[in-house]
Amino acid sequence: YLDLHFREPIMIADVCAKHYISSHYLSHQFKDLTGHSPKQYLTLVRLKHAAAMLHNTALSVNEIAYSCGFSDINNFCKQFKKEYGCTPSSFRLQD
Repeated sequence: YLDLHFREPIMIADVCAKHYISSHYLSHQFKDLTGHSPKQYLTLVRLKHAAAMLHNTALSVNEIAYSCGFSDINNFCKQFKKEYGCTPSSFRLQD
């Protein structure tokens, strides 16, 4: 679900309700399977798609951030730098 709907605003509680499971159960099972919490995993999926778009499109960093499900450009840049070690703009300039 997260891989398919990463562009949408996703609340883990809504995912749990939709699939009739508790958030506690989902979080533990998800972390056991992926090594990440659902929120961390969603962020990583969004960042992966953003990185691909930075290399493959001419869209602005803002457009990419919003199209990948980030609602705050500052948070996007912070998370991107944490994951890739550079800003989205610097990443785009790399080969």
